[in-house]
Amino acid sequence: MAVISITRLRVRSWRFLPDFLLHSVKITRQARAAPGNLGVEVFRDAGMTFWTRSAWRDESAMRAFMT
Repeated sequence: MAVISITRLRVRSWRFLPDFLLHSVKITRQARAAPGNLGVEVFRDAGMTFWTRSAWRDESAMRAFMT
């Protein structure tokens, strides 16, 4: 059964935004290439709030990526 992970992060200040965006691009690429990944999306919400959605083949694939 597929596992869906949803996260939300609000960036506190504009000075943290460049680093956050850089790391978001890197981690998104890594997740898409990870075994068992079915898809990754990043959404921007009001202000500096960001959401991610990732789908995984199973929980073990998601945990393997996390570690």
